[in-house]
Amino acid sequence: MNTNPSTLVNNLRIVASGVVKRYTARPVMKPVSFEAHAGEIIAITGANGAGKSTLLKIIAGVLSPTKGSCEWRRHLDHMVMVKRKTVLPMRKEPASGRNANGSISQSTGDDRVHEMRDNIVLDHDGIRKIQGFAAPYLELYGELTAIEHVELVADLKGFHMGKGEPLDLLLRFGLAPEIAKSDRPLSAYSSGMKQRVRCAIGFACTPEVFLLDEITSNLDDEGTKNVLGEIHSVSNAGAIVFLATNDSREREIAHREIRLEAV
Repeated sequence: MNTNPSTLVNNLRIVASGVVKRYTARPVMKPVSFEAHAGEIIAITGANGAGKSTLLKIIAGVLSPTKGSCEWRRHLDHMVMVKRKTVLPMRKEPASGRNANGSISQSTGDDRVHEMRDNIVLDHDGIRKIQGFAAPYLELYGELTAIEHVELVADLKGFHMGKGEPLDLLLRFGLAPEIAKSDRPLSAYSSGMKQRVRCAIGFACTPEVFLLDEITSNLDDEGTKNVLGEIHSVSNAGAIVFLATNDSREREIAHREIRLEAV
């Protein structure tokens, strides 16, 4: 429990300004600027080669932009109790209690709450710990089981998952119980089963920001329904969700789109 008299409220936003990425002399995409806030689902759309995955990786901090910036800003509101002062007429008092004009400041007991605001920019480690990333190209360790892989990702983020949490997470994304509980290595999984594991990994440890690239790829209708339902849930809880997609079902749940144009 925080015993500090100040109450701290955290709000996260992601601000991109003039982001451009070049791998050669030719840029991948035209400059992109946006601001994302808590609870938003944002679809990143565009033709093949327009830079959807590239922009998602820049937001994640995996790639650095060639030009422009992308910052994760934490807005801090400090609610501080401050004594209200009353200025009394000058009289003979010890110098220690005297104002510059000779008057005396005393507390009336009538307190006021003042708000102090700060903005901090998260560093790479801070970004890594509060994001969830999932994509069909995300490499999995084939020798691990599904539960072991979820636990590994949590450990790398510095989180400890309670007993049964990795299994519950895998079941939420439709992995069959007999498979999720087994010692079958991921190398023996089908493409659809592996994508369910990637989804579970992306949603592990309650991220504040979700970066999902073609998240429903290789999933059947039931798997897609599960994923879209989970996205709705985390958005309603205040998370920021980015969907790199051209899938109409994913675009329909987005609050707005960032449409990229190939150069």
